[in-house]
Amino acid sequence: MKRLRVSLVAALGTFASFVAVPLVAQQSFIDVGTLGFGSSYLLAVNNRGEAVGYSEVSGLDSNRAMLWRDGQLIDLGVLPGLMLSVATDINDRGQIVGWSSEYQYARRRAVLWHDGQVIDLTPAAYRG
Repeated sequence: MKRLRVSLVAALGTFASFVAVPLVAQQSFIDVGTLGFGSSYLLAVNNRGEAVGYSEVSGLDSNRAMLWRDGQLIDLGVLPGLMLSVATDINDRGQIVGWSSEYQYARRRAVLWHDGQVIDLTPAAYRG
C-alpha cells in the first residue's frame, strides 16, 4: 500500500477541496468535491487509486468518512447512534479502517468498512 507523498491541500478562502497527487507522477490537483458542506480531506490512498478521508456534511462537528473512487465521493456512514466518522486508511482489497464517535470526538470507536457494512471493531467492554 502506498501513501500520498504530499498531504492534501484545502484551498484557503474557498470551500473547494483538493488532493495533491504524488509530485513524481504528475503535478496537478484533483478537486474531489465534498459531501455537502465545507471541505474534504483525503488521508490515504491504495495502489488502485482509491482514497479515503472525511468530509463535512452540514457544518461544525459533522465529519463523515468517505471513499473517493473513480471520481466519485462515497459516504461511508457512521456507527449506529454516533455522529462522526473518519476513514484513515485503505488496503488494496478495499477494506477501510478509521473511527466513529459522538459529538466533539468523544468516545472514539474503531471501525472497519467492508463490502458496504460498517463494522464496530471496539471490544464491547470499551464501548461505554
